[in-house]
Amino acid sequence: MGTLPSRLTLLVSAACIVAAVLALYARSAVLDADPFADRAVEALAQDEVTDEIAARFSTGVIERSPGLVTLRPALETAAADVATSPWFAARFAAGVRSLHRGIFTAGDPRPSLHVPGMAARVQASLAQRTPVLALRLPPDADPTLMAIGSSPRERALLKAAGRADGLSRLAPILLVLGLLGLLLAALGAPDRRRGAWASGLALAGAGGALVATWIGARTLTLEGFDTSTGDAVVKTIWGAYLGDLRIWSLGLAGAGIVVAAVAARPEQRARVSWSRLPAGARGAVLLVAGAITLADRDLALDLVGVAVAGVLLYLGARQLLSGRARIVLAGAALLVVTAGVAVAAHGPDHAPPAVAAAKRTAAVKPGSTAPRSATPSAPAPSGSPRICFASMQDARAAAERAAIPAGAVVKVRSDGRVCVRGG
Repeated sequence: MGTLPSRLTLLVSAACIVAAVLALYARSAVLDADPFADRAVEALAQDEVTDEIAARFSTGVIERSPGLVTLRPALETAAADVATSPWFAARFAAGVRSLHRGIFTAGDPRPSLHVPGMAARVQASLAQRTPVLALRLPPDADPTLMAIGSSPRERALLKAAGRADGLSRLAPILLVLGLLGLLLAALGAPDRRRGAWASGLALAGAGGALVATWIGARTLTLEGFDTSTGDAVVKTIWGAYLGDLRIWSLGLAGAGIVVAAVAARPEQRARVSWSRLPAGARGAVLLVAGAITLADRDLALDLVGVAVAGVLLYLGARQLLSGRARIVLAGAALLVVTAGVAVAAHGPDHAPPAVAAAKRTAAVKPGSTAPRSATPSAPAPSGSPRICFASMQDARAAAERAAIPAGAVVKVRSDGRVCVRGG
């Protein structure tokens, strides 16, 4: 096998492996509804995420009822409290699963995320602080927290999502083709040990390319947000959904480094000579490096850091795997890399327990909405008079007529009645 065919084989094989890793990761973390929802719930552990949910909830409620704009601080505080509860984790997971179906299965042109019952929960939370204000909040006005499909780019992503499942099924084929190509390149080389070394470098390059792409995409995404809160929210969501992809990529690069290090001959130079690269390849690398540096210096520094780390790891592995026991040590190193990836990338740690606990939480029972007159009830133990309404709608109407004094205590009974006791 000549030099040019060997290089083409290595390049195509590395590309197949990159595509296979992306497809496999998509199937395990994105295309399956349960892991998709679990990773969303994992993000709720970050305060900035619950604050963002509270802000979106308040915005949606105020858009429906502009008269509630003065309640925004109280709404956000109550919504943030609800968003940290186990009840919300379970309902939020169900909402995310519905969003997932709209994106990947149902073909919804504008899938949205909302949490049924959140308004009622926020109203109950408000009632503990400001009962009269709580009565002004419609309990059935659950706003949309997120919608996809309003821009051409989002519509293009939705269109691609419809084909994602079918394309991801090619992952095993691509992986086999990639690994088989690396094997053929090693066996077909005049010097098989050198061929194995080149195949190892190609495998490491595939992992390194994934890491560099991950870092670049994250940096460019974060640059679209100019606030510290927005950065924190995006970082949390990015980490929940794509954090494990970085670990997979590092593991792939580590496996390639081990193979290249153990296959390197003692007389080989410890680095790849720049002058031996084709002039076109050298020119392309320099042009890309210059363009990235001009466009984003931070991104350029991150990518240089990845390249330097890869070289240092290769040099260190080459020194450790240069003795007679290098095959045994290489096997042990590959086992360590595999175990490390398996332990570090086993999915969300907090989300499944939170969802399981939330599912055990009793849901709010919906009350009757039939308009009835207020019904006097027995005095409270403290002696304060108490009036019960047949529905929250009637109680809210009374609050708007100033028939309920400030400081009143409002409680929603299990039968749907709303009881108000003077403060």
